[in-house]
Amino acid sequence: MKFNIYTSAFFLFYFIIRIVSHNISGTLTFGDSLLDVGINNYLNATPTSHCNNPPYGRIFDTGKPSGRFSDGELISDIIAKMLGLPFPLPYLDPTANGDNLKFGISFASGGSGLLNSTSELQNVAKVNLQISWFREYKDKLKIVLGTEQKATQFLNDALYFIGEGSNDYAFKSLNLAESLTSIEEFRNKLISNYKTYIEDIYSIGGRKFVIYGLTPIGCSPGLITVHNPLTRNCVDFLNNQAQEFNAYLVQLLNNITKELPGSQFIYLDKYAIFMDIIQNKFKYGFQVINRGCCGTGLIEFGQLCNPLVGACDDGSLYVYFDAAHGSLATYNITATKLRAQLESEFGVMF
Repeated sequence: MKFNIYTSAFFLFYFIIRIVSHNISGTLTFGDSLLDVGINNYLNATPTSHCNNPPYGRIFDTGKPSGRFSDGELISDIIAKMLGLPFPLPYLDPTANGDNLKFGISFASGGSGLLNSTSELQNVAKVNLQISWFREYKDKLKIVLGTEQKATQFLNDALYFIGEGSNDYAFKSLNLAESLTSIEEFRNKLISNYKTYIEDIYSIGGRKFVIYGLTPIGCSPGLITVHNPLTRNCVDFLNNQAQEFNAYLVQLLNNITKELPGSQFIYLDKYAIFMDIIQNKFKYGFQVINRGCCGTGLIEFGQLCNPLVGACDDGSLYVYFDAAHGSLATYNITATKLRAQLESEFGVMF
């Protein structure tokens, strides 16, 4: 399969879904804050990596905060709901055991990156720790399903979503281990780690992958505040870096498909999706594109977004809910486009 990149895309996540006769029976997610459903609640992470407080989750399924960086569900939750499946539990949740393992588990950790040094900035779960948890999950799955063969088949039939890299770029200047690294060398490190990451998942049992490109990270409100506080325009050099990374990521997928027998990949062009929304906000029903709904919308995310700073009345008018993460309205649009790809390219039945 060849991948075309139209303008490019963004963040670490995966999401594994079992396909039975082209139907989905369960979801597992890996990644960063775009996929974290609460695992950081169980980690001693920095305050900016915790969001288990209002106004997060105010229109979530339960109406309460759940550790998701959104006012509602994440893309993985929306897809699960479309399939009539329960939302995935964070792997460290005490109830994430027994039959619950078959219906949804998330290994994603907000603030993580493809580089260990990125994850260390906020003391969140590194990529290799998430992979280690996944290996443990397979062992637990053997017990639940009865045999190793059934566990392996389950994983072979699963669908894996991965979306990582935005935190690496967003925090490069703060990362002492990488701040002086040239952007070309930095990009090459990320792509190399991405390759290893996919290979590790493949070795454990993954075969069907959805890979997220980077979003236009230079358009996130917090980074606009840092680099373009007066004009509130998107930060061009960050968007250029995201596009370049995406081009290399697409090439990686073209190459690795040939190296991993039986593997299949969908590339989700999140850059194109987000940029289309930003450039055509009224078409999608949005009014605000360069500020988040929470607080001033300029810098608040994590525990800086809290009941004291409050939030806008209608988050559906905002592309971003906080200064770094999309609103449910944005995720609904993205999930709908993803659903179309899953139907046409993988034959998933909704």
